[in-house]
Amino acid sequence: MGTRSRGKRNPTPEVKPILEDEIVEFVVYARKSTDESTEKQAASIPQQIEACYDHFMKEDFNLAKRPKDEPLDEKTLMEIDQDNWANPDRARDLKAFYVEHWIITERKSAKEPKKRKKWATLIKAIKVGSVRGLFGYSPDRISRNLQEGGELINLVDNDFVRLKFTNFHFENNAAGQMMLGFWFVFAEHYSKKLSEDVSRGTAKKHLEGIAAGVRKYGYTQDTEDRFIPDPHHFPILRQAFERKLKNNWSDAKIANEMNAMGWSQVLKEQGGVNRKMNAKKISNYGLWSSSFYHGLWKRTFNNVVVEVDLRSLEYPDYQFTPLLSEEEWLMLQEKLSDKNAKAVKKRLSQRSKRLEPARPAPNELLTCKECSKNLQFNVPNISRHENKMADLKKAIEDVVKPHQIKFRCTNKECEKSVNINWDVIDEKIGKLFKTIKVDKEAYQAYLYALKEDLKDKSKKQSSELKRIDLLINKKASDQRRFHESTEYGVGLTGKRKENWEKQDHGYERDIKTLDERRAFVREDSKDLLYEQRAFVETIKSLSKKWKKATYVQKHELVSQLLLNITVDSKNNLKIALQPSLESLFVRSGAARRI
Repeated sequence: MGTRSRGKRNPTPEVKPILEDEIVEFVVYARKSTDESTEKQAASIPQQIEACYDHFMKEDFNLAKRPKDEPLDEKTLMEIDQDNWANPDRARDLKAFYVEHWIITERKSAKEPKKRKKWATLIKAIKVGSVRGLFGYSPDRISRNLQEGGELINLVDNDFVRLKFTNFHFENNAAGQMMLGFWFVFAEHYSKKLSEDVSRGTAKKHLEGIAAGVRKYGYTQDTEDRFIPDPHHFPILRQAFERKLKNNWSDAKIANEMNAMGWSQVLKEQGGVNRKMNAKKISNYGLWSSSFYHGLWKRTFNNVVVEVDLRSLEYPDYQFTPLLSEEEWLMLQEKLSDKNAKAVKKRLSQRSKRLEPARPAPNELLTCKECSKNLQFNVPNISRHENKMADLKKAIEDVVKPHQIKFRCTNKECEKSVNINWDVIDEKIGKLFKTIKVDKEAYQAYLYALKEDLKDKSKKQSSELKRIDLLINKKASDQRRFHESTEYGVGLTGKRKENWEKQDHGYERDIKTLDERRAFVREDSKDLLYEQRAFVETIKSLSKKWKKATYVQKHELVSQLLLNITVDSKNNLKIALQPSLESLFVRSGAARRI
């Protein structure tokens, strides 16, 4: 018989649909997500291969032979042996079946589309006609999202692939496609529901102080999965915190001492993992800033931060042991904050500070599309610009022209290919700003959302003020103890008096610094709504203001309005607005929002 024609759009015109009498060879696809929390009831890959083997032995159809370039999954072969350790003959048959036929195994979640590389390659092979049949354990192993499920149904509907499952009888007609679609819908719903249930259960355990699979440096778990000090690592970590707090050691020096003391704890068991500590691990884990170590455990569930004070939990024969006191932790945060502030001040005092007024966009806003690295701001011939500034008695932003400012990728692989001048970006942003206008109704909705955000900000400010007050009280208490425990008066030498006063002035200086920070936090709570209204008034005439704006003003505008700017090796630009501001703007003459 000839090719069937249903008057449907052919997604790949260069490939002919399957003929009625065409012999179709099927490729086996077996998938098991590595996210066991959401798919712990799903059959393992060896179980799926076994089901496909039994189905193949019962029915008369063709399986494709394994291509020479299709690699074997050694883990699958090992798991087949493990699952059939009591039946070596069965294991031998299944391994022979796997080695002989084209069986694709993938260990990725199918909840989100375009995340599985092997599946994407398989779909491409179907579209070009090199694969004509797909055989699997069940539809939910094929997909758990409607986008990829719908794409497969479209290929089936256009006779580009035939499907076969071990536990689902599929016929390529309207009813069969409808049932397959239902299966994908239920699979997606089941995946989301199970994920929500697991997240809810984990959050409940979190509030009860139960580890639920979470591991922490310095701690292990008791029989009820509650945190208890690790007898070997706890004292090592305690000394590491003391080194950071009292001796101001570097992370690298602390890590070396921890290793010398026999540190070997890892948070995730993997084959061949290095159990030693290093500065990168300390930084990536956020060791010094984790409030868990004084008893306040924070985790995020569905974008909501859930806190539990482990010290307040009441269990028979159990009491959480913090690594350090809350007061010590706050002092460490204060010390780290001061250190970071000094580092920033030092960087700003360097030569590049003179170029800051000419920086029309922050480095982190511009990204190289080729390698996803941030582009670096650069003004060539700095000395020439400085001489011109001196001759004309003008600021650098008045001397440097847009075409002289460059943003380039410093990654070795992209250094020569991604190099773009600001005038190109400036023109593209100017055109974008010409097309936007303020939607009044959306603006009112935005103000309402902003008011809600201000409530959260007020809570954070209140918490910060309490923290500062606690530190001020601590410093004042230390000063009182110093006065009570030290001698000072008649008969003492001038040198001793000078030392005493120096230490006493140190307390006064620290208290003054904290008072200034408290004043800054209070000042920061000004009416943000007023500022936003003024900001939107600026947006109404944005295109005109952009032309006349200085580099400093443009820097502020792009920081406020744009989410990112990506540039590829051909200097193609893609500019995205801030998601939180998208509801404010509507494209002029367009039916959809930006």
